[in-house]
Amino acid sequence: MDLTSILITIFSLSLLIILHELGHFLLAKRFKMKVEEFGIGFPPRIYGRKIGETIYSINLVPLGGFVKIYGEDNPEATGEESFLSKPVYQRIMVVLGGVLVFWLVAFGLFTFLFATKGKIVPVQDDFEGKAFLQIVQVMKSYPAEKAGLKPLDKILEVKTFKEKKAISKLSEFKEIIQSQAQKEVILKIERGKEIKFIKVTPNEEGLIGVSLMRATLVQYSLPQAVIEGLKETLSKTKLVFLAIGNFFYRALKKEASLEEVRGPVGIGEFFVSVYDLGIWYFLYFLALISIYLAVFNILPIPALDGGRLMFLLIEAIRKKPLSPQLEAKIHGIFFIILVTLMLVVTIFDLKRIL
Repeated sequence: MDLTSILITIFSLSLLIILHELGHFLLAKRFKMKVEEFGIGFPPRIYGRKIGETIYSINLVPLGGFVKIYGEDNPEATGEESFLSKPVYQRIMVVLGGVLVFWLVAFGLFTFLFATKGKIVPVQDDFEGKAFLQIVQVMKSYPAEKAGLKPLDKILEVKTFKEKKAISKLSEFKEIIQSQAQKEVILKIERGKEIKFIKVTPNEEGLIGVSLMRATLVQYSLPQAVIEGLKETLSKTKLVFLAIGNFFYRALKKEASLEEVRGPVGIGEFFVSVYDLGIWYFLYFLALISIYLAVFNILPIPALDGGRLMFLLIEAIRKKPLSPQLEAKIHGIFFIILVTLMLVVTIFDLKRIL
């Protein structure tokens, strides 16, 4: 972990947030709402310039950005340019604009990667083309974790006391490892641009505790990459919804806790480790984070875009809005709750890292 990778991680996450706010900004301008300020970073302000009715600012805290729309958080603001004065469908579009940008970024990144580098596709052992073994998951308290193996490591070769063998099939790897129960083996692995040799001793059952995937790299033309990029965006969105739903379900049964959740520090740590694997993995992970942010933002939780959307849909159904003062109070309460939860998660992240 070096300063360069940390700075690139901060820049990338900030860029996602800025693009998200740009989505709100462009649609607000499209519907002739007054945008008081579009800021990069958070105050205090370092530089600001007013162009038309909008102040464009650069701020001291370099973590994302913000857009301030006249009347959005002030129910007393009136006039034709006020957020609250616009038709409900226009306000829904402005709220959705930022969330949609997250999905568009993910789609664009997937398409770019598949058109230039290719897509990693799982294959069976009977696949006759060029393939490789990659670690998908490292299980806790198993020999692989203790030896230092990590997800995304590619296994190139297995060396035992008797032989050294290049490996690319799941069945071959499983057979060799099981035959070496409680005997040390040396794995030659590729981690990003590095080649490492890691010693690991399978347990008495002949297991090291990894989930493996045999895969190949498939190249796509640009039209094909667009289709695959859309498929990947939709499939990963479905998986994220299922993962979040599963977490809440297990939390209700008291089988999950906030210690499982990763906050900004935990995400940043993983970002840095993925950056060390190479730009392909970094951009792919950036696309996944963009989808996570889209899904999280669309949840019907006050203080998030999804919460604002929920109130707007209620207004559309009732044909009249809820009390702006009441809505503002609800958003304020949930904002404090979310900040508190984020602080708790950050403490867990720091304990785990330190």
